[in-house]
Amino acid sequence: MDSKQPPVTHIHLDYADGSSDKITLLQLGDCPLFRLERKRPDSEMRNLGAYTAGAIAGLLFRTAATTERTEKPFDDPRLIAVLRQWFDQPTTAQ
Repeated sequence: MDSKQPPVTHIHLDYADGSSDKITLLQLGDCPLFRLERKRPDSEMRNLGAYTAGAIAGLLFRTAATTERTEKPFDDPRLIAVLRQWFDQPTTAQ
C-alpha cells in the first residue's frame, strides 16, 4: 500500500428501497478486514461480521452489476471482454 494515499476507512451505500450497507475498515495489513453492517427496510441496522477486502470488493461488484442503472447493456461486447478478464482463469504452460 502506498503510504501517501490514505486507506478507505468507511463506505456507506444507500439503496432506493431504503436499504443501506455500511462498511468500516477494522484492520490494515496483509489481509485488511472490514465490518459489514446492513439495514433493510423492515429491520434495524445489524452487524454481519468481518470480511476480507476481496469479499467486500465482491459485494460492491455484485451490487453494481445487479442494479437497474447501468452505463452499458449487459450484452455489450466491451463489457463482456472486461468481465471475461475478471473471471477467466489464467492458463499455465506445461
